[in-house]
Amino acid sequence: ILDEPTSQLDPAATAQVYKVVDLLKKQHVTVIIVDHKPDLLAKCCDRIAVMNDGQIGLAGPTHEVFAKPEVLQMGGQLPQIARFFLAKKIDLIGQPMPITVDEAMDYFKGAAK
Repeated sequence: ILDEPTSQLDPAATAQVYKVVDLLKKQHVTVIIVDHKPDLLAKCCDRIAVMNDGQIGLAGPTHEVFAKPEVLQMGGQLPQIARFFLAKKIDLIGQPMPITVDEAMDYFKGAAK
């Protein structure tokens, strides 16, 4: 269990922490992370739980949870890419909400065809 593991770290050290998390994930080790950095969580988490008044307000696969504006209403944060797609009301035509820069790039490359 990691409670805000990068709270006082610079970007380089933060990247190192998440490299270790990725290595643990590849070894099938369950890691629970409590953090306020949705962009980092979007890259490494399979599932997300959003707390609301001491209770689990939303929980599920990362893409499903981070595609819901209700996260913001509960005081949570969304990845910047998800906020962009929600704000621009981009029609995803049945595709999952991009939540990382790489996913957004893939979406726009596909939309341009």
